[in-house]
Amino acid sequence: MRRILATGAALAAVAATCLAVAGGAQASDGDRRNSGPGASAADRQSVDVDGGFQRFLFGDRGSARTFSLRSRTGVWLRVTDTFCKGDRFRVLLDGKDLGQTSEPTKTTCRNGTRVPRQAEPSLAWSSGGWLLPRGEHVVTVVVTRSPFETGAASLRADSSKFAGATLTGEAEVPGPGDNNGKGRLGVVLHPASDTICYGVRTRLIDDVVAGHIHAGRKPIAGPVVVDLQLPPGSPSNAACVAADPTVIDDIAYAPWNFYANVHTEAYPAGAVRGQLVPLY
Repeated sequence: MRRILATGAALAAVAATCLAVAGGAQASDGDRRNSGPGASAADRQSVDVDGGFQRFLFGDRGSARTFSLRSRTGVWLRVTDTFCKGDRFRVLLDGKDLGQTSEPTKTTCRNGTRVPRQAEPSLAWSSGGWLLPRGEHVVTVVVTRSPFETGAASLRADSSKFAGATLTGEAEVPGPGDNNGKGRLGVVLHPASDTICYGVRTRLIDDVVAGHIHAGRKPIAGPVVVDLQLPPGSPSNAACVAADPTVIDDIAYAPWNFYANVHTEAYPAGAVRGQLVPLY
């Protein structure tokens, strides 16, 4: 636990760095009532922005839960099943279809339920995330699959749009990476300007030659989707770089489907690597 907390604190420090750069450029249970896009305000569950995951219960296929959301800034909305029985959802914002949560590809899991932070990156649970504009919104979660006709899920909305990665040589694929190397990366997603701002710190590696964000779950080696434009030879850097808006949306949807790595002269194929995770 101490190691997890220390890692989280280190990533938060890097995220704070990239937030500064960008500036220059438990939850309540729901009930099983069904409510659709046209539900009255009294039937809507309020989303507490920056309040963490909020649990809600759902029914059979076609049922829906409706939530009210108000924020002075854009928010990162995340929805995840926690029942692990093949459930899936469609998410609407003010009646507009944002898309479905992910398709579970593992049919078995060790436990039928799991806490949200463990469930959402797993292939056994269905999850998804979307970047929403500021303002007052109605979010509707429609059940598109519910084998047991009941279950539990969670959602959250965060004003910060941070993701981060712990970089190690052992994580490089296909490798070998620099087994002595370590690092931290924090990124902030900016959909309005099609940019990603980041801060990165590395240590115990030789001269840096490049850094990227790649598409690919662990342990896949995937294509470059964002060039971090690291200054050659610098062990740390903070900057904002252009990014394809589709890539930004895809990172918001499932950050664990992407990883960052840093290349050095001794390890031109990659010295250290780490999968992205949300920094809540």
